Amino acid sequence: MKKELSILIKYFYNRRYIKYLAILFIAWTGIFICTFFQLSFLNELVDGVVSGSTFSLFTAVGLVLASLLIPLLNFIGEYNNELFKRRVEIDLMAEILRSSTRREVDKSEVLARISGDLMNAMGAAYTPFYVAFQLMRFSVYFVLAWYFSPTLAVAALPFVAVYLAVVWRLGPKIFKYSALERERYSEVYKWVRETVDGSHSLRRLGARRLPAPLLAAFNGWLAVTKRQILYLKGVEFGAHSIAYAAPQFTIAYGLYLATQGAATVGAVLAASRAVSLLFEPVAIIISEVASYMQFRVSYRRVVELLDHGEAAPGADGGGEAAVAKAAVFAYGDKVVLSGVDLVLRPGDFVWVRGPSGVGKTTLGKALAGLVKPASGVVEVPRRALYVSNDDYIFDASVYENIDLWEGYSREEVEEAARLAAIDFSLDKNAKELSEGQRQRVLIARALLRRPHLLVLDEVISGLDQQTAERVLASVRGRAPICVVISHRPVKAEKIVEVGEGRVKPVPAQHISTNS
Repeated sequence: MKKELSILIKYFYNRRYIKYLAILFIAWTGIFICTFFQLSFLNELVDGVVSGSTFSLFTAVGLVLASLLIPLLNFIGEYNNELFKRRVEIDLMAEILRSSTRREVDKSEVLARISGDLMNAMGAAYTPFYVAFQLMRFSVYFVLAWYFSPTLAVAALPFVAVYLAVVWRLGPKIFKYSALERERYSEVYKWVRETVDGSHSLRRLGARRLPAPLLAAFNGWLAVTKRQILYLKGVEFGAHSIAYAAPQFTIAYGLYLATQGAATVGAVLAASRAVSLLFEPVAIIISEVASYMQFRVSYRRVVELLDHGEAAPGADGGGEAAVAKAAVFAYGDKVVLSGVDLVLRPGDFVWVRGPSGVGKTTLGKALAGLVKPASGVVEVPRRALYVSNDDYIFDASVYENIDLWEGYSREEVEEAARLAAIDFSLDKNAKELSEGQRQRVLIARALLRRPHLLVLDEVISGLDQQTAERVLASVRGRAPICVVISHRPVKAEKIVEVGEGRVKPVPAQHISTNS
């Protein structure tokens, strides 16, 4: 709960949104003030007419203006409120995506949280603020009713209590059966789709009846919908009838008090209007509270994506060398590599070779700080980057795929492209490139960032021999430490053999000049 609260304050209630909150506060304060003047003018105007004194044109104009300003201010507040929520939603989505670039994540999980939980998480974050405002609304309207007639304000409270009880009783059931209705409808849709997809087979076999699961799904959907409509209409007509009756009771009882000299007709009308305003905040509070628990589940899922304690890849490490000491790497209970002892210093150009599936990629990621050892020590040098053949190419120009919208100068991007042997237009859409062209873009992207250690994992497989040698020569001159993982032979001063769960440096005397 403490972590959730800190995330809430960090991402939702901070200085970035003061402008929106200030406008909301001003608009709502204006609504309350205008409501007070509206009721005051109504009180004065009615009492003036009832007492037989002169009709006040000024008071009538004031009443009309106050009545016009209330919906105008309400529009400004609601418009700003929706902009506020949309701004927070965009910022939260951006932070989720930013967090996903700082650590290894399940891509499908990120997409599921954005598509399925982001709006509900917004609801959970916004609920405390919105409920506080509705409580303030209720308090202000009750104070207004009390101001014009304490007796009528107190008399309206039993109606509010009954209204609260009805909405509290029926409101959660609406959410429950609405969720069930969506669940049953998904089952209906599933079998509708099955029936449509299989209609040709049913026709060929002369089947006349609809599939029994489809009919069962229809019946289940209808049964849940009946309950949903029952509770929905129960609130609409049952609870709302109380909200309609309360002001009428207030008027009737107030007029009785007026005949006894305990109130004026104007005060009765003003108080009854204030009483009529009490019920909407109560309904909203119950609705928000009822949905909050569902929203909170989504909020917790989103918070998990925002909890990024790991350093971003490529961040500054401890020193100049990459060092592994008695390192063991495992995925769950399966050990991939064990007893890894390796030291790579500036000037080292290393070819990592071995059969498929033996742990070469794990070793490369470990050297770049992307994989943590289960035991042992791995020291990652500063600015370590890992480039794989499956790195993503965006639906954008080659230039943008190299720069990644980080604002490097044109000269720097063009130099990186030249080093990676890119001989095609930087304005071309990168999605249209061949495999070899894609790989050169990925290499240029890394070279632009001037890594101290660069790991290339099968990123030269699509290049011809001459181009591969040219690109690797550029890499050698740009990155002090370079590790090339490849099934293709690479000319290197150091060779590391990976196989059978072990990492074995090849002795220098066994490295031929043509390796």
